[in-house]
Order: sequence, then C-alpha cells, then structure tokens
Amino acid sequence: PVEKDLERRDFTANAIAVNAKTGKIVDPFDGLKDIENGVLKTVHPNSFRDDSSRTMRALTALSKHGLQPDEETKKQMRLHAPHLKKTPMEIVGQELEKVLSGDYPAEAIRLGHETGVLDHFLPEVHSTFGFDQKNPYHKHDLGTHTMNVLKNVSGLTGDTDVRMAALLHDIGKPASMWEDENGVGHFYKGEQGQGANHDEVGAEMAEGILSKLRYPANRIGRIKHIINNHMFPSFNSSKGARKFLNNAGSLETA
Repeated sequence: PVEKDLERRDFTANAIAVNAKTGKIVDPFDGLKDIENGVLKTVHPNSFRDDSSRTMRALTALSKHGLQPDEETKKQMRLHAPHLKKTPMEIVGQELEKVLSGDYPAEAIRLGHETGVLDHFLPEVHSTFGFDQKNPYHKHDLGTHTMNVLKNVSGLTGDTDVRMAALLHDIGKPASMWEDENGVGHFYKGEQGQGANHDEVGAEMAEGILSKLRYPANRIGRIKHIINNHMFPSFNSSKGARKFLNNAGSLETA
C-alpha cells in the first residue's frame, strides 16, 4: 500500500502522494499542513539513522523551500550528525550544491552549525563560528561575518561557484592570524614574516575541500581563483574596474 511506502520517506513534506486516476491526495502524516506552516518534521524518529545523508537534506529543505525543522527534528539531527561521515563524499558534494542553489543558503549553513551537521562535512567553516577576529574592522565573529557575506552574495547571483567562494573565502583566517603589540588581529603576512595571507591560505584549503567533495577540476580552479582575488583595493570608476579585471582576469577563463 502507498501508505506503507510513505512511512519510509524522510520528512512529512515528502510523504505525500496523489492518486493519478482520482486526484485524491494521500497525506497520512499531515505533510501539507507542515508545508503550509513552513515546518520540517521527520516521518519517524529513525529517519536520519536509516539514511545519514538526510541530515543534509534537512539543510536543503530550508535553503530551497524555507522549511524550518521543529525542535524534535533538530534534536534528531544533532544525535545523528556524526553518521554523515558514512555518506560518500560525492553525495555530500551534490547535496551541498543543492543547499547553495536555494534562496536561503546562509540560513541553511547556520542551521548546520547549530545542529552539528556542518562539523561533519565542512569543519573548516564550522570552526569559524565564535572565532574572534580581534580587529576593529570586523565587529562579528568570523562565522557570522561569513554568513553575512554568503547572504549578500546570494542576493546578487545564483552562481553556485561564487556562492561557494563566499562560503569558503575566509577559512584561511584562523591559520594565518597574528596579533600586533596592541592585540589587533591581522590576516596577511607581516613585514617580519608574521602570519600569512589568508586569501592564499584559504584558496589552498578550498582546493583540498572541493577535491574531497569530488568537484570537477575546472570548478575547483574557478572557486579557488575567486578566493585568491577577494582581497583588492576598492574602486568606483571604470578605470579602477579595468585595472581590477586586468589583475584578476575573468571568471570565465579562471
């Protein structure tokens, strides 16, 4: 029976069927009501245990459809987040691509952090939350700053490579940071050899991450190129734009 099949689905929003002959909706778990209320609920408590990749699908449901998991579902996500390590990295990469292609990728990534899911597929981003940049130009912790950048970039483009670059652009900061005599944090290589240029460090880290996620080489190169060039002097003229393009090149040829 179709009801038995629906019992094995991940979320109530996906556990809905339609009789092709009569048009009658089969909705044994009130999925339509949950969709209407913008709520994501698992069909049963073992949903994430049955398929570890479903914790990432919860992030996709938020990013693409605006469905916020209820507290019980969040509790289940936290409990089963470590099982995500059993999921093939190629599948993780495909699901992350879906997250980044939605309307709310920053909100989804933050949910991943709050439930511990992010730590099991992008620990480099997870560890940025709570990281004090110790710099007057950055009032937020590094994770909050990154989510703000991802949200702003996502409002400007649906290009998932650019969005991925926004997500990973500052992951090199913790490893490159050094403090001056006033306790101010810096993220570039100092005159006396302190620290390192975080854009370069981050680009190399991103290459390793994306390789593990089985991204194509041309996309890895493109994302790495964006991260490598995200530190540049501001400009507000055509001349300044041309100078930037001459130095950074085109995304199409990266």
